[in-house]
Amino acid sequence: MATFEALNDEALEAVNGGASVNAADNTPAWQRPHWQPENYAMGTTFEAYGYLWYRIKPGDILGRIARTYGTTCAQLQALNPATIKDVNKILYGDAIIIRKL
Repeated sequence: MATFEALNDEALEAVNGGASVNAADNTPAWQRPHWQPENYAMGTTFEAYGYLWYRIKPGDILGRIARTYGTTCAQLQALNPATIKDVNKILYGDAIIIRKL
């Protein structure tokens, strides 16, 4: 039986096009959990690495983010398994994938 960590790594690899998810393998920062890009303001969207991203601001709720971008909490969680482990707990400053471009 596969462990949660192994399944999580497999999901991340699928989302990231097969890219390594291990920081020890020099994985780019944007592919690691809780990426907080300094060059994008909180509460804004941006396009990078083939995805539309949103940088969480203080007071954001995942359900509101999902409604704003026409998606669901479950879909956002599936795209961001390392960052959104619990849909009720998101960290401001984190960049999350909204959808593939």
